[in-house]
Amino acid sequence: MNIVPQKSLKLIQRSVKFSLICKTLPFQRIQVGNVSIYKTCIRRPSLKGGVPVRMFLCWMNLLFQLFGGSFSTYRMIWAMFFLGGFEHVSVLDIGFVTYQSVGFGIAAVFLITVWRKHDEYLAFLNLLVMNPAKPKEKLESTFSKMIPWLIPAVYGQSLCNILLFVRRHHGVQYIWGMLDLAWQTSTTFAIHMLYEFLIPMNSWNVVLFVFFTYSSYTHYLGVHLKKFGKKREILVSSNLKACRTYSLSYRQLQIVDKLYHSCYGAYIIPMANSVLLFLVSWMSFATFKLSKNGVLTVSQPSSFIFPLGTFALSIMAFCINSEGQLLFEGSRYLITEWRKCKIMKRMRLVQSFAPLKAHIGSLYFLKRSSPLTFISNTMGLTINLLLTF
Repeated sequence: MNIVPQKSLKLIQRSVKFSLICKTLPFQRIQVGNVSIYKTCIRRPSLKGGVPVRMFLCWMNLLFQLFGGSFSTYRMIWAMFFLGGFEHVSVLDIGFVTYQSVGFGIAAVFLITVWRKHDEYLAFLNLLVMNPAKPKEKLESTFSKMIPWLIPAVYGQSLCNILLFVRRHHGVQYIWGMLDLAWQTSTTFAIHMLYEFLIPMNSWNVVLFVFFTYSSYTHYLGVHLKKFGKKREILVSSNLKACRTYSLSYRQLQIVDKLYHSCYGAYIIPMANSVLLFLVSWMSFATFKLSKNGVLTVSQPSSFIFPLGTFALSIMAFCINSEGQLLFEGSRYLITEWRKCKIMKRMRLVQSFAPLKAHIGSLYFLKRSSPLTFISNTMGLTINLLLTF
């Protein structure tokens, strides 16, 4: 089944291409005949092709990510409990260092998970790349129109981070204020500025890779299944061979679904939903506080990091919760329509079919009420933060 359209595949490929430059993800693109696929650079016995150097850079990148998350967490605790919290530290500083702490931390966890299960992610990535939708096939949807806006929001955040560093480099969120005066030179300032641009881009690249691969598969497979169930000629078909082919295709999807849950269902999506709930609420809270204090103005473009973060994270949260219920609704509709067919209804294989579900852990899965539940929880948490601080 041709699943993902070319536009979404380009976003996935750009994410992996950026990781090849920064040595973030353990995947590299190769050409096999007329087809481009990906291979892993882990556990390669050969010393050709600079594999040891590439692996060294990947490990350094992982340590770099862990350092960023650990330092931001330390400075957040220092600001909250030792400097007096919001009474003595500005909302701009404490809001941003908290955002960095959680964002860098979850990106490091995602990166470790991708490295730990690199074989599963590699198989899933090649599944998407080698099954593109036909160019003439129209799969335009709200998801297709929303996800391209993530890239400008991410780049905008990184630029705002540089402007914030230039304006408030002595803030609690930066290493600059902890350096000795002898180290505070123009060269050190330039290196620090480069660091403040690269580490959020590196974190966002890992998050976007996980988001694009998960969302593209979940959303477009749900769309295909629902369209497939609406084909009335299947229901009146008296061709036993065709019915058996359709049922075996769905069985293959169930096998692929196990690979999908191995990559995302156990840890990634539960963590992502919880972290997105907190971050969307926290960034919305910081945006309201800054606008109330008159800081969120055009004259201070660095403060727009919070509205941009709220915008990007809200898109991700909406897509993740909506696509999960779309997969469940599409597969359930297909099975319901198949069971109306007299031939398929008698087949034992069809009787054993169950709807595909985007699991969150082992007990819960995304369904129709999930987007509304997430919005309700986000609004409640934002209001509680505004009342508390």
